[in-house]
Amino acid sequence: MLLLRLHAEQLIDLHKLSFLNGEKSFEIINALIAGRSKKLCQVLDSRVEANNEESKRLKKLQRIDRFVFEERGSNDLHVGWPFVRGKFSDGTAVRCPLLFFPVSIVQEGQHWTLQPREDAGITFNKSFLLAFSFYSKVKLEEDLLDTNFEDFEKDSTVFRTQLYQQLEGKIEINFNP
Repeated sequence: MLLLRLHAEQLIDLHKLSFLNGEKSFEIINALIAGRSKKLCQVLDSRVEANNEESKRLKKLQRIDRFVFEERGSNDLHVGWPFVRGKFSDGTAVRCPLLFFPVSIVQEGQHWTLQPREDAGITFNKSFLLAFSFYSKVKLEEDLLDTNFEDFEKDSTVFRTQLYQQLEGKIEINFNP
């Protein structure tokens, strides 16, 4: 529930990919909400060292994802967004993603691409919701844990509004930029 820093081996901050492909990092989130693939960065760029560092991380993450699939038979790579930060009612700190977007990292030609997985949909971070329920002593509705995001709009602004409306009155979360 408390993710203070990213473990370099297993996690990547999408914000580090900002402008490596000429766009802000939020465009990656926009593409995931819309269910589209998104180019992240070049595999190798002799002019931009930051690109090469992130490319190495993406390659390592892709290898780990492939290894986990071969060993366990499960695809566990997700993008977590938006992040919840604050404290539960008893003072326990929390900093974790609210939603998980199932993805795959694929090398297409000279670019790394993030692709939404077809076999799974967007889900709530159930660990967070259950912890919220426990610490706040609030019973969550069963349908909240099993929310189907397929009916949500593909536009990121409308998606965020629908997400807020879905949580309104069920969980006390303030949405900030």
